[in-house]
Amino acid sequence: MKQELFSNNSYYIEASEDFWVNPSNHPGTKAELTTTKPTFTTTEDVRINFKNINGATNDWLAIYPADKDNSWGNVVKWKYNKGGVEEGQVNFDELPAGKYEARVFYNNTFKMEGKVAFEVREMVVPVDNKILKLAKEHCLGKDESTSHILCSNEDGIAYLYDLTRKEWDADYYNFYRVDNNKNLVEILKKNIKFHTRYPRDYIVLKKLKDTPIYYSEFHAIGADDNAIYQFYYKDKGLMKFSSNDRDGALFNVHTIENGKKLVISYLSAFTKPYGTHTVTYDISNPSNPIEINREVKPLR
Repeated sequence: MKQELFSNNSYYIEASEDFWVNPSNHPGTKAELTTTKPTFTTTEDVRINFKNINGATNDWLAIYPADKDNSWGNVVKWKYNKGGVEEGQVNFDELPAGKYEARVFYNNTFKMEGKVAFEVREMVVPVDNKILKLAKEHCLGKDESTSHILCSNEDGIAYLYDLTRKEWDADYYNFYRVDNNKNLVEILKKNIKFHTRYPRDYIVLKKLKDTPIYYSEFHAIGADDNAIYQFYYKDKGLMKFSSNDRDGALFNVHTIENGKKLVISYLSAFTKPYGTHTVTYDISNPSNPIEINREVKPLR
């Protein structure tokens, strides 16, 4: 709402100021938050029911780590009460394992009006699970990586692409992280669409020496070889590159200094600056690669 100051019995506004009136729709009644169940897995959406809240569109619900205060920097996920309703349900995408609280706030403030605690756990699967079985067959105590199964440099960890369905123009994959030591299977991405217009299209997973960083290549090979290169650390996407025929194709990817630096080389034939680019990243902190050097060798 807005309050305005007029002068001399006129309609000329001398000053104005926005303000909020926040009457309680339920005097003496505390907002209620509940979860559809007390524990979720890392592959499930988290569903929060709310009741007796203020009912304004700028009321908001947020997910916080259970041991953190209401500061904005601690928010994991949040949503407005878009419908401006007093009762309903809000769904949040999958969360990492941990203990959390859902909290509700009114009118864009940080005054908490209600909360509910819940936990997210890794999904434990039967030992005869197909994905777990493949990971153990290829990677438990050995390294028999394939194009779709990567025995990573992390202890006991494998990454897999699993074909879920085929259509006339595309294949669909789920992407998994498997902990062979704990018999845990985690879905990192669901229903990744990979266009298969040409017989030679392919996907491959690759690892790097002395680092847990790994990457995937998606190639669509027709008249040209178009590719997407995505680098990862655990479940976190890092750098992403794409190529059109030879332009931008990565032709040399390797680590140096015992896995503390990553060197990537690619050709830029159609995009300025033209030439062979060699980029060096500091990966001593694998979750946060930092570009520290770039050399461009001009085309002749």
